[in-house]
Amino acid sequence: MQDNELLFRDGSADMTATMAGSYLHLGPFVEELACRIIVPTFAETGDKIVATLTFSDDGTNAKEVLTLPDITYANVVTNKITEYSVPLLGREYVKLTLTATDADSGSDFNAGKVLAAVVPVGRYNKLAY
Repeated sequence: MQDNELLFRDGSADMTATMAGSYLHLGPFVEELACRIIVPTFAETGDKIVATLTFSDDGTNAKEVLTLPDITYANVVTNKITEYSVPLLGREYVKLTLTATDADSGSDFNAGKVLAAVVPVGRYNKLAY
């Protein structure tokens, strides 16, 4: 289940470059939340995305920065792992940055219609892609 107000990236267009995020206001947590990143494909074998979550109490000053394991071509295409979900810390604001690395340093990076959102922990919604 994705709430339009809690989307970092809506998946309506292909991700072809780095996405510099902005803070989402989560407010006080009523239940545990997670950041779900769905990557459908990669253009080339060496392509990757580095996802970084930045947490803040005021939407300006970073308190913690969490760098997730690389999202790689092998994980997405070879192993068919397309979802990455990480529990969020209890801060009121969170920002997601998706740093794209093109294998051949060209201009053909494409990870498809990447979707990234804040979701309740433990809930799953299969997306068609």
